[in-house]
Amino acid sequence: MIDPRSARSNIVWSMAAKLVSLLVSIFSVPLLLQMLGTQQYGTWVTLTSLVAFISLLDLGVGNSMRNSVASLDDTNSEAVRFEFIGFFRLLCYVGLIASAGFIFTIAIGDVAPRNSYAMLLLYLPILMLLPLMLGASVLQGARATGVQAILQASGGWAFFVCIGFWAWIDHSPSINSLALIWSFFYLVSLLLVFALALSKLHLPFSRLFGVSIAGLPRGRLSVGLEFLVLQLSSLVLYSLGNILIFKHLGAGEVARYDVLNKMYQVGLSLYSVVIGVMWPEITRARAARNEKLLKNIFWNLAMIAGFFFAVALLGAFAAPSIVSLWTQHRIQVETREALAIAGLAVAQALAYVGAVFMNSFEKIRLQILLGVASIVCMIPLSTYFMNLGVGIASVPLAALLLTISPMVICNICALHLIRGMKKYE
Repeated sequence: MIDPRSARSNIVWSMAAKLVSLLVSIFSVPLLLQMLGTQQYGTWVTLTSLVAFISLLDLGVGNSMRNSVASLDDTNSEAVRFEFIGFFRLLCYVGLIASAGFIFTIAIGDVAPRNSYAMLLLYLPILMLLPLMLGASVLQGARATGVQAILQASGGWAFFVCIGFWAWIDHSPSINSLALIWSFFYLVSLLLVFALALSKLHLPFSRLFGVSIAGLPRGRLSVGLEFLVLQLSSLVLYSLGNILIFKHLGAGEVARYDVLNKMYQVGLSLYSVVIGVMWPEITRARAARNEKLLKNIFWNLAMIAGFFFAVALLGAFAAPSIVSLWTQHRIQVETREALAIAGLAVAQALAYVGAVFMNSFEKIRLQILLGVASIVCMIPLSTYFMNLGVGIASVPLAALLLTISPMVICNICALHLIRGMKKYE
């Protein structure tokens, strides 16, 4: 039986954690701009934005685990634990191989030589401890999203306290120092989440040790790989902005884009909390074949997305004044740039309504086809707009155009999946 109180509680606690994190992010921007300057700030946010791509190395098995844990009961508990152990060992190997490849690339290649130490400090610890990322998926599937959100956000809160202290004593840290402190707090929060995940699975840490992956659940790995392609397309569409702008327009323009984008991520992040909480609820309703509950969830999410639509577009007209005040007049943006990012955020919010149902039902292949098409088109389309002089609006405009079709298709498919369910008796 689905417990609605659990969903409400998770939404409240996740929202609270997200709001605190958003406030931390808002107040971090002027502090970092003051300590680093516009150019160095642009470099810093570009480096940290690349952390999102490391999540691709989990081969998508995190999303597979989320669905497995969401369907957990007494009859399949040992099978889920077995799946977790297999994936943990697999990611140990992936992390070690990726770490070796990364060190080799830095050693012999000419990859951002001025920031090579910062890159090592940021990325290498996360690569080596890659299997710990499974913890968040387990807690989300176990409907402990609120606790997971608080623990995972705690690293960012501690980092903010640190840079706040540096600003108070008028200390200007190097990017290397920031990278070291950021990685330390990030990994501590990751360890806390992982420890709680083991507790939820009633899985002793000693069972994780071993070198064999012979018993790896290949069927679930196949589902995970499908999720991986889906994650890749999403990252290309929505996380390449800083990198593309850095390459074509420079670090100063990255700072303008990043600050404006952060403003819209406030609302979208809060909306994503609801999506994340409802994913396991949809999975449980699907397992119970509860068509009525699935319909209610769909239309409630659609109403929330509609509210976000109105707020995002209205906010675009206030964005230039907000950004100017927020950054103490160091950064200026235009309304047309805000409208491009607002339009993309709205399209994402509407697309997520249908996509979360398709993910819960593990109907991923259509999304993969749409995602591959987006990957092929994103970089050349963004570059085309930049060559036309569209500026920092090029990336969100390209992503918006590439999101419209998936937005419509995913919602139609979600309704079809819901109607195909037999009513729960």
